[in-house]
Amino acid sequence: MIRMGWIGLLLIACWVPTLAGAVTVARARPEDRAVWVERIAQTNRALFDARIAAAAAKHEYVRMRHDKSVRGSEKNEVLSKQAEASQKLLASEAILEELLQLAHRSGVPPGWIREGLETPVDLPDNVIVLDKDEADARKEVAN
Repeated sequence: MIRMGWIGLLLIACWVPTLAGAVTVARARPEDRAVWVERIAQTNRALFDARIAAAAAKHEYVRMRHDKSVRGSEKNEVLSKQAEASQKLLASEAILEELLQLAHRSGVPPGWIREGLETPVDLPDNVIVLDKDEADARKEVAN
């Protein structure tokens, strides 16, 4: 009786590794590189656009707070634009995070992900990008 138990355990021990070997993960193929890089770049662009819209809405809100003549429906419109922009920003961040997790699970090499994230984004004409030194210099002048 005890021997039957040991034989059963031995059979199970031999069978489990072969079962584990049968499970395979779909890996990203080299021909999928352009597709993954473009998907990540598009999602990153959408996130960038959402950040720009949220910053513009926040700027408009701050301007409204200093302008005491803004009241009623105009004030509500500014507040609703800010809330909508914040929601779009959160949604865009979640979508990018979900895509990055999917890419990781699909075996997309980290270099492809970095390439998609580092794809240059076209800035709107009304956006000024300051490097850290220039931003610090402007803060010093303002103070």
